[in-house]
Amino acid sequence: MLTEAEKAFVERRRRLLRLRPYGGSGMLVLITGFAVWLVITRPLMANPFFVMSAMERGGINQSTLKLMAVMLPIAIWMALFVCLVTVFFSFAAFSNERKYQALLEKCGGSQKPPHGAFTER
Repeated sequence: MLTEAEKAFVERRRRLLRLRPYGGSGMLVLITGFAVWLVITRPLMANPFFVMSAMERGGINQSTLKLMAVMLPIAIWMALFVCLVTVFFSFAAFSNERKYQALLEKCGGSQKPPHGAFTER
């Protein structure tokens, strides 16, 4: 069936799958925490409404920062959105990996599939 090298590869993938929920959840917490931190401590970077009110009050030099001040929060939120989409795609990829591991197990492996793996009932 599988060579020793292939079995070792499958086992490494299995270990990665066991750690993935912790890493993925940690990334989501970090991204969310970063977004909250930006809104609270750096509203000029993450809150377009704060930027607009600061511009109306004259708190920002309008001749040099008007475009940048309005676009920076949008750019920050788009970057955060891309990070979140990447994390969600990785969750989907690892879900597929669990299914592949379960199929390999079904085809003749002797070890138990990881927790939450796709199994046929």
